[in-house]
Amino acid sequence: YLQHENFFNKSKKFICIRKNGKIANLEDLKSDDIVILSSQTSQKEAKIL
Repeated sequence: YLQHENFFNKSKKFICIRKNGKIANLEDLKSDDIVILSSQTSQKEAKIL
């Protein structure tokens, strides 16, 4: 979370988490999965720890 804290603070509203182009089921995410965090204004790749 801390690595992307600035992204979350700028987003202010909703964040979509996608894996392989689909909305991710948070319960299915595993360590080292690569996801895309996107808000209305920006997008960032992130790694699940």
